[in-house]
Amino acid sequence: MSCICEYFIHSKDRDIGVTSDSNSKISLPGSSNNKEVSSLGSDASASEIASARAEIWLLKKSVHENRISIENLENLVKVMMERQNVMLTEMYRLKRSNFELREECRIQRDYHSMERNAMLRELHDIRQLLSNRSKMLEETTLKNAELINSVQDANEKIYLMGMKYLKLKNVNYQPLMIKNYSESSDECEEELGDECSESEKSD
Repeated sequence: MSCICEYFIHSKDRDIGVTSDSNSKISLPGSSNNKEVSSLGSDASASEIASARAEIWLLKKSVHENRISIENLENLVKVMMERQNVMLTEMYRLKRSNFELREECRIQRDYHSMERNAMLRELHDIRQLLSNRSKMLEETTLKNAELINSVQDANEKIYLMGMKYLKLKNVNYQPLMIKNYSESSDECEEELGDECSESEKSD
């Protein structure tokens, strides 16, 4: 009964539907006027008419709700399409940015690879140079050791030669001193003899 009362209350505000005026020109199937009701006679009762009107009202309400639902769905689809367009635009932008980043990463990777290869070559050259320098240092150390040994041998030889020279010098110096002493004594004797003879002659 509440649906029927609601229908009669809101029927005046609706453009389409059965009105309370019996002289209304607009009518729907199943909502006949008083003349049709009188012509039907006993075939249609008031309860059937009320139930038919209630069913019509429910159908109209359902149609209205379905129309609103369809409009809401259309709006939802429109919003979803707009969001999809925005998402597609953003996706294409991200794809382009991703491609640019990949290209930049590739360039950076190639650059770092070249720089790494150059550093490896330089490191290999430095290692080779250090190896050569270490070999030269070992050779120089060996040569220095040989020179030190040679110098020590030369010093020992010089020392031995000096000692021999000193010994020879001492040996040769003693006969010379004896010889010089004998010669000087003979000269003195000769001088003394000459002086004595001169003194005798003067006497």
